[in-house]
Amino acid sequence: MRKFKNYLPIIGVFLLVVVDIVYYYNEMKDYSEEIQKQTIVVAATNIPENTVITEQMLETKDLYVGDLLAEKEYITKDIKKVVGKRTLVPIYQGEKINLNRLLENKEYMKNNQDKTMIALQLIKTDQALGLKAGEYIDIWAVTRNDFDTFAQKIIEKIKIEEIKTEVYKNIESGESQDKNGEVGSFITLQLTDDEISTIYSLPQDLYEIRVAKHGENKLMQMLNKNVKENKKIETQQEQEMIHEQITTISEKE
Repeated sequence: MRKFKNYLPIIGVFLLVVVDIVYYYNEMKDYSEEIQKQTIVVAATNIPENTVITEQMLETKDLYVGDLLAEKEYITKDIKKVVGKRTLVPIYQGEKINLNRLLENKEYMKNNQDKTMIALQLIKTDQALGLKAGEYIDIWAVTRNDFDTFAQKIIEKIKIEEIKTEVYKNIESGESQDKNGEVGSFITLQLTDDEISTIYSLPQDLYEIRVAKHGENKLMQMLNKNVKENKKIETQQEQEMIHEQITTISEKE
């Protein structure tokens, strides 16, 4: 009897451990059951920008609801809502399909020519132009390498249909910023097949697509002037300095 009493503390500790394990298991089981998942559409493969999405490019995946709260208004479980739309930016394999990053792939008839809505991403310097939906722009190809720098106008007088911020929210027509002061990072345009081919046939490692308000070519002229004077524009900061100079000139005029 005395020996049994000596084991009582050990038995008590053992029972407490067993109770804690059972309690923990039940709590974790209840917790795991409370975690909800939602089926959404994701990319089954890498999808380049300005690509019309097909059903083969998509799949559905179950993800935790908590990971979807920030994008819940812009995601879907219905593949049919995505198929046929055009990508605004590249979408990578496994990435959630954000409807805000898609364009309606509509064809338009203007001047007896079929046109397609596409999007262009603006570099930081061009975002400072304060572009607005409804304005007309010229599109330039700027060559930058170790030997020369020059600008060439490739498309002239194209109307801006929409402007979106960096987080793909529309900026109201006639405004250059949204309510939070965010400027446009993407512009949508209606282009012919030939115009689209002109832009995307340029090697991206040799050419940079730039925009300017229609008829305002001072920035591009200054780039070309630097070539004639054998100057090099090596950094984004130098381009921004040139843009500041142009803005000052415009204000004086």
